[in-house]
Amino acid sequence: MVNKVRSVFGSLLKYLTDRFNLSKTKIIVFGSLLGVALISFPFLNSIAQENSRLQAEFDSYIQQAELSISTESLEDASAALEAANLLKPDHELVTSNFSTIQNIKASIENSNKVFKKAKQAEAKGKKLKALKLYLQVASHRYKIDEIASNKASKLQNILVAAELKKAFQRSRSKEYAQAAQVIRKAMKVLPEDTRLDEALSRYQEQYSKQKKARALSKMRPKYDNFKEITWYRDYSSPTYINQDGFFLYFGANSYEVTDLHLKMQYFADDWLFIDKASVNIDGETFVLSESSFDRDNDSTIWEWQDITVFANVSNELVLGRDVLEKIANSSRAIVRYTGSQYYHDEYISDRQKQAMRNVLAAYDAMKQ
Repeated sequence: MVNKVRSVFGSLLKYLTDRFNLSKTKIIVFGSLLGVALISFPFLNSIAQENSRLQAEFDSYIQQAELSISTESLEDASAALEAANLLKPDHELVTSNFSTIQNIKASIENSNKVFKKAKQAEAKGKKLKALKLYLQVASHRYKIDEIASNKASKLQNILVAAELKKAFQRSRSKEYAQAAQVIRKAMKVLPEDTRLDEALSRYQEQYSKQKKARALSKMRPKYDNFKEITWYRDYSSPTYINQDGFFLYFGANSYEVTDLHLKMQYFADDWLFIDKASVNIDGETFVLSESSFDRDNDSTIWEWQDITVFANVSNELVLGRDVLEKIANSSRAIVRYTGSQYYHDEYISDRQKQAMRNVLAAYDAMKQ
């Protein structure tokens, strides 16, 4: 048997030598290494399996720890991490989770302190202070924070309801501006709340309608059937062209408001043939128009001009609203109508200034 094995080995050695042109020494070394590898394979395989088992056990402990942390079972989490640490000492996952546990404990301890202060404030009737403290606790994600969040929600409902009641009482007296102000003050100190947003929007809308109605109550409306538009001027402003006048007016329909109009009317016995109008406002002079006025007459004469005011700021070419506001709010304003040979000065009366302010207020209310 031994001779047979030697014979087979010799034949194999000769074949390899001839086939691959290798020395017998290299073939023997290679064969020895191969043999060692075959013998070692079961042992190495066993080590790999053990490492795999240990890794699976380590992963399981880490998962248990993280799950316990999420439910705030911090003692269970620590036990799982201790077990994992025995398998892989000072592993990054172990140290980071231990750190998380310490942070959570510190945060919960702080939350408990703030929660206690909130309860004390609530017991003393300091609802707003208690609400803010409960919300401070509720900003985290721990069990005590859920309790604080519920308490904060109840307190907020109480405080919001109180402010809404105050505003409603104002609105019952049609004091919509004051009602809106109550809500604005509440919004500055209370957390965001859709009920406050909705109330503010409602009172602002009611105030806008009220403001518009009050402003229009001072206007004389005249409906133009042909153009389907209503023209508004102050009650004190002249109705007809054959009267002296210096006033503002505007028009509105269901979908738009016109530009402002400045109407200047000169009524006298003799023609002036006006081709320029200027105004001196508290010592400062502005040009209103540098074009000829329209004219008509019967036993007397009247000259007039209607200027559309579409700009906010005056310049060399156009008259702007800024000059109208200066006239309306001036101490003294004098209009000079300059004709081909003569001129005539007219003081803008306090009544005319008030009429201008009334029209500007009505115009702004209608534009909103």
